[in-house]
Amino acid sequence: GCRLTEIAGIAFELDGTTLGQFEELCFPGHPIPPEVSALTGITDSMVAHAAPPAEVIARFIEFADGAVLVAHNALFDGSFLAAELERAHQALPDARMVDTLDWARKALRLRDFRLATVARYFHLRPKGQHRAALDAQTAMGVFLALAERAGAGDWRALTKVANPFPLSMCAVSAVQLPGELSALPELIEARARVNIEYDGGSQGELPRPVTPKGLTRIGPASYLIAY
Repeated sequence: GCRLTEIAGIAFELDGTTLGQFEELCFPGHPIPPEVSALTGITDSMVAHAAPPAEVIARFIEFADGAVLVAHNALFDGSFLAAELERAHQALPDARMVDTLDWARKALRLRDFRLATVARYFHLRPKGQHRAALDAQTAMGVFLALAERAGAGDWRALTKVANPFPLSMCAVSAVQLPGELSALPELIEARARVNIEYDGGSQGELPRPVTPKGLTRIGPASYLIAY
């Protein structure tokens, strides 16, 4: 698995007005896997003199102070932020998140709900490699399009359709694990491969190798984020 290599965000109003932009590379502390470099274009030489993730996240949090965080697959992004802050023994900010992936699944009928697919549905045409700034721009466009489609022009209306949740729900410490799973946080930290049996999956209960990325909690249920 790979730790954060880049963080980006755009501050914007509900009318689409852009207030500012944040974009910074991170040094992940290990070589970037070839498949990640192929996807993003980010190489080891580009991050060699970058700050570690926790420092960059601290600057990002200052940039986003008081804002609602919007992301496509927000649990995934939030778990990375939470894991890096917990690794650095830093407190999570009191922030809320909106997941455009979850929102799109509830509002639209598409063959899949990848960010590019949802963007095309709304006639958004992002061009370039899978970089954080481009994804932030696309997620903003999808969020605004979903809000317009729902007729949600203010925060009170948005809370009824966008289901914001606290960033703290992405923290490993927020998840209560039974004894037989107590080693999961260490496996996530070590980026270890594990075998899981996915109950009810299309391939039955055959063990599947995955790399656990994080743990999160939604309501009474706990979830493992893995790839």
